[in-house]
Amino acid sequence: MHRLVIFGAFVGVLLTSSAHAQCDITTKVCALDGNFDPDPTPPNDPDNKSPKCDPNVTVDPKPVQLAFSVAPDKVKASLCALKQIFLFSGGRSWGRFNDKSKHSHDNPEQSYIAIEQGDTTKTFSQKQQDNLTAINSSLSGITHTENSNLPKYGLLYALAHELGHIIWHKQYPLTGVKPTIPCFDSAFGPSWKQNGNVAKSRRWTKFADESFGEHNNSNIKKPKQATEAQIFDIYTNGFATAFAPQILRRILSRPMRCAPLVGPSAPAVRSRLSSLHQQQLSS
Repeated sequence: MHRLVIFGAFVGVLLTSSAHAQCDITTKVCALDGNFDPDPTPPNDPDNKSPKCDPNVTVDPKPVQLAFSVAPDKVKASLCALKQIFLFSGGRSWGRFNDKSKHSHDNPEQSYIAIEQGDTTKTFSQKQQDNLTAINSSLSGITHTENSNLPKYGLLYALAHELGHIIWHKQYPLTGVKPTIPCFDSAFGPSWKQNGNVAKSRRWTKFADESFGEHNNSNIKKPKQATEAQIFDIYTNGFATAFAPQILRRILSRPMRCAPLVGPSAPAVRSRLSSLHQQQLSS
C-alpha cells in the first residue's frame, strides 16, 4: 500500500489587527437560535436577517477554546473579529459575511460561523474523509490517517474553512470597491479559467456544488468525477486536500501575502492510495 503524506498547513487572511488575538473566544460561542438558514436560494430570503443566540440553550465552548489555543495569532485575530460562533445540530457548518448591499440595516459587514456539533469531535482526518465520501463515495480506496487524533485540529480546520468563505466575500463584495486577494489572483487565479472570476461573482456556494468555474488544466478533475488515481494527482499538483479543487473559495489568502494557518504542531495527514508510490509534500 502506497502513501502520500500531506502536512496540515493552509494560508490565511487577517481580518483585523493582531491586537485582538488574545480575546476570550468562549464569549462568542453560543447555541444557534431556531433553524436559521443563510442560503439565499429562493424561496429562502436571509437579506437583512442575521443569526442570533438561543438564550434558552447552553452549549460547551471548550472545544472551540481548544481549537483556538492551537491557532496561530493571525488566525486567532480573524476568529476574534467574528461577531458570533454558533453551535447547532443537523446540517453542515457554514460561514456568513453580511455584505452591506444585502444587510444595510442589519449588522452590515459583521461575520458569523456556525459549527455543526459533530464537527467538534472529529479529527482532521475524519473531517477530510467525511468531505471526500460525501462528494464521491466511490473512492473507497482512499483513506486519511494522521499522527494525532486530537479533535481540536479537526475543529480548527472546520473553523478555518468557514473563515475562508467569510474572507472571500469580504475581499470580493457584491458591489463597490473590491479589496481583492492579491495572493489568490497571482498564485491561484491563473490556474482557473477567467482567473477565477466566475466564483468571485457568486453570493453562495452549497457543499458539493462544482458549477463555479473550470481548471485550465483539464487533467485536474473535480472530486465528483475523479478516479482514485486522479485524486492522487489532485494532491500532488499542489492542493492541500482533495476538497480544495472543488471550491475556489476554500483557499484562504492574506491580502498582501500567503501565511501559514496551521503551524508545525498540526498533525500530518496521510492518504493511502493503491498502486502509487510514497511521496512527501510540505506546504
